[in-house]
Amino acid sequence: MRKNILVLLIALGAIFGTSTSAFAEGNGGNKAAITAWKAENQAKLDAYKTALKNFIDAKKANEAARKAIATKFKTDADALRANTKAAVEAAATTEAKKAAAKAGKEALEKLVADRKAALEALPKPGTKPVKPTLAPRPVKPSPKASPSTQG
Repeated sequence: MRKNILVLLIALGAIFGTSTSAFAEGNGGNKAAITAWKAENQAKLDAYKTALKNFIDAKKANEAARKAIATKFKTDADALRANTKAAVEAAATTEAKKAAAKAGKEALEKLVADRKAALEALPKPGTKPVKPTLAPRPVKPSPKASPSTQG
């Protein structure tokens, strides 16, 4: 009976001892694949972060330029309206008042056209970058496939 238990322990030791070492060797071979996988995914994420930062910066610059154009237009339009109103009130005849109002209206249309052209000339921030699809994790090699258990 003791011989059977001893043989059983030796057999179990041999089975688990070789598979553990084979698994450890297989993991060592897989380490390079895992390192490459991590580097590839990190490169994708870094590129995405850079593209996202550039997109956000471009969007902020575009919004700031739009606000500056709007502020300038409002200031110019208010000044033009005040000048037109003063010119209409200063005109003595009805024809002179109509001419001053028409000139003010034409100047306002020119301001609107200039604003529209300035807005169209702004660079577009583009589309928001899409988060990258990461590569799947490498599969662990099976102990049977490792070179140490063969032959």
